[in-house]
Amino acid sequence: MQIISVKNSFYFTYVFLITTGVITFIEALRNPIPQIRHIMNLETCISIIAGYFYGVFIELLDKSEEKSVLTQETQITQKTQLTQKTQITNEIKKTAEKDTGSLTIPDSEHKLPIEKINDMRYSDWVISTPLMLLVLSLVLGYENKVDVHFFSFALVLFFNFLMLGFGYIGEINLLNRTLANFIGFIFFFLTYGTIWKLFLTGSKVTKQSKIIFWLYLGLWSLYGVFYQTSETTKMIGYNMLDLLAKAFIGLFFWLYLTKIVKF
Repeated sequence: MQIISVKNSFYFTYVFLITTGVITFIEALRNPIPQIRHIMNLETCISIIAGYFYGVFIELLDKSEEKSVLTQETQITQKTQLTQKTQITNEIKKTAEKDTGSLTIPDSEHKLPIEKINDMRYSDWVISTPLMLLVLSLVLGYENKVDVHFFSFALVLFFNFLMLGFGYIGEINLLNRTLANFIGFIFFFLTYGTIWKLFLTGSKVTKQSKIIFWLYLGLWSLYGVFYQTSETTKMIGYNMLDLLAKAFIGLFFWLYLTKIVKF
């Protein structure tokens, strides 16, 4: 049941990422406002990049499942060959049938390609998180009439990459996971503190921009919470957070910036 839940969470997120990418791409083509076009283009890139990695994740899970089934079939065949063909009893037949009918992946975490998925997930984040932070900066700048400057945003990215770096070295056990998570959170708050200082300290800051900021901060902070959980729980949690932070946020910006829905 756990493995089915994991696979479903990958499929669900993948479908919504593709859907969001199509919607934001079409909006980027038709919207007359340059700032909104730029934001929609970036959201399209985020969905395409994440969608590609989720396609790879699903392929890894399928291959892992096929390998597990083949392994079980081989084990059953070997057991069957040890029996004497002329002395097979009804009880042995029933046992063999029972064994053959159980060709499903057990609910054990070692059957999942955890290390490969974790490595590729960080590759995804190294590419997608700078784009997500750029989108946030552009939206806040658009709302509050503040320009995004290269060197200021470079500082945001610097803290972001340090956050990811410590998360990764904790993931591969080069550093105690709890300590790595704690240090990662320090750089996480430095990342968002810098964004706050750049875009939300003026005299005419909109209420909506503050809500968007806290929404981003809240979603991203939950990654650190799931970082401390078991591998299966973590994968499902990360998938749901990617669904919210990449797909649903993209849809939200489309609805909000085009004023299709009033917030």
